[in-house]
Amino acid sequence: MGAKARGIAEMSDSATLLHKESHLLHTLSHDALHAHTASSRPPPLKQLQGLFCDQEIGNEWHCQGASSSQLAIYFRNLQCENASTKRSMAFAHVGDAFKSFLDLCSNREWVTEGKGRLGAREAMSKFFQEAVNTSSQALGLKERPIDVKISSWTPAQGDTLAVLVSVSSPGGNLLDNISFPFREKLPLQSQVQVSCSGSRVPVFPTAVDNMTWRALIPTTPLDKPGNLDIIVEITDGRHKKFKGTVEICDKEYPVESIWVQKSKLGGTRMESEVVKAVIATESEEQIWHGPFVVPSEGEITTGYGLQRFYNGVFAKGYYHRGVDYGAVKGSPVRAPANGQVALVGKESDGFMLHGNCVGLNHGQGVTSMLMHLDSAWVQEGELVRAGQVVGTVGETGLATGPHLHWGLFVHGKAVDPAPWLQEQPWL
Repeated sequence: MGAKARGIAEMSDSATLLHKESHLLHTLSHDALHAHTASSRPPPLKQLQGLFCDQEIGNEWHCQGASSSQLAIYFRNLQCENASTKRSMAFAHVGDAFKSFLDLCSNREWVTEGKGRLGAREAMSKFFQEAVNTSSQALGLKERPIDVKISSWTPAQGDTLAVLVSVSSPGGNLLDNISFPFREKLPLQSQVQVSCSGSRVPVFPTAVDNMTWRALIPTTPLDKPGNLDIIVEITDGRHKKFKGTVEICDKEYPVESIWVQKSKLGGTRMESEVVKAVIATESEEQIWHGPFVVPSEGEITTGYGLQRFYNGVFAKGYYHRGVDYGAVKGSPVRAPANGQVALVGKESDGFMLHGNCVGLNHGQGVTSMLMHLDSAWVQEGELVRAGQVVGTVGETGLATGPHLHWGLFVHGKAVDPAPWLQEQPWL
């Protein structure tokens, strides 16, 4: 039996496992050496692949025609040539691992001490363990910090908190090129995860850059001031978990007292269920682009977050979930941003609280409700542009006079629209 065949026949189960590890290392080395364009020497890929099927000649182990000293020299040179680049760490680790094992195998004293092939298998085990571990760290598989930006570390009650996560593009640099085949192949929706105080928050790619992901966390006047723990994970096996804490700051909102018809205070069950479903709409595509626009030319008569006494009774757990614009009946109402019409409700069909209304889906959990209209000029399913007229101001539903109520919702919660009307890095 030849030396190669004898060596394979004597491989134990543990050696078989090591052979699988060698295949991983071979692929690593293949990508690493193939990416190394600075070297004019052909990469010894066959030699690496044949590491288990070697033959002993004199005091040197030969791998498909290349001696241990030749391979060691190759990696030493490869290390030196890249000493001034980011590649040096990767090739240095691989080179050191090969050098350690090959020097051991070519040591005459070690071989003549009677360790023979069994000693060689032990050396192989140590070699592959060290090589895979060090290569995993050096070649981009080692955990690295996540690039996270948070819109505010001290948001006020009612603010929208934005978490931006940058995901490096595969092939963006040499280390990413080498490590990409070994990353867990999951959809990015599964890879990028954001949680707020233990609850998962939907995260979507931004419209401008699909390698930047955004999670929007709504806050309201009903939230207690205090800390929110933000955790960001990229489950590709190469990023450290990000942990941060933001503090919700108390904000004082005014209180007013109004008198309305009791029959309109509660609305209808149908109305409540339909509107709740619309404002909870979650769609992956970002339809809006950039800052929102003011939907009416009227002056603001009631701001966001205000608390109320209705007919002399304080409305506990209530806050004004939008902005009221006082305007002449019949004046235009415009879409605050690009969106798809998700609802056209009519007072005559039971929308006693909202009156004639239009609901818009702006995408990624962001929706608008335009209420108390005199008329609606759009149909459900229609796509509208920012600034497009969608109806006219009226006083239908729970209204004490002609006005437009605009409510902006993030994941079903009404947030302050004011920041959305300004230039924001997260918009």
